[in-house]
Amino acid sequence: NENKIIQANSSSFYNTQLSSSAISENFLVVGEPEYNPTGKFEEGHLSVYRWDGSSWVSESLILADEYRQEGAQLGYSVAIEGDTLIAGAPGWNILNDGTGARLNNAGRIYVFKRDSGSVWRLQKVLENPRQPTSNRSSNQLGMRVQIANQTILGIYHGDLREIGVWN
Repeated sequence: NENKIIQANSSSFYNTQLSSSAISENFLVVGEPEYNPTGKFEEGHLSVYRWDGSSWVSESLILADEYRQEGAQLGYSVAIEGDTLIAGAPGWNILNDGTGARLNNAGRIYVFKRDSGSVWRLQKVLENPRQPTSNRSSNQLGMRVQIANQTILGIYHGDLREIGVWN
């Protein structure tokens, strides 16, 4: 039986869409990469729901605060295993080697851990160690993510067409 309908957050100017979801044990995470919490286009966020025994209850709204960036698309892909949640942000842009050259769509993967309560804390940010050296569109790390036995897989799109593995 259907228990609850989860809708995209409609508080932003643009119509947002749910892009990804994952479930593990009593937690459901939903990625909404087009969400604009600070007015920056497609910043993205994650919503975490907890099964309380009879329904899905909203537990957390995750915004990678110190890493907010217009177009990053946090939540484009998500995965969860126990108290570890990972989220792709394939639109993340970086400056290349301090030269000031903009590297578009390099992408990132964010790793969050749940503390003993209901707070999901950012543990680390994964990036491609072999970023291209030219001023062009890049690898879009985080287009798809997976986690199993605390091993993280991140699919690169764009130039590399590879899978990154982090233990």
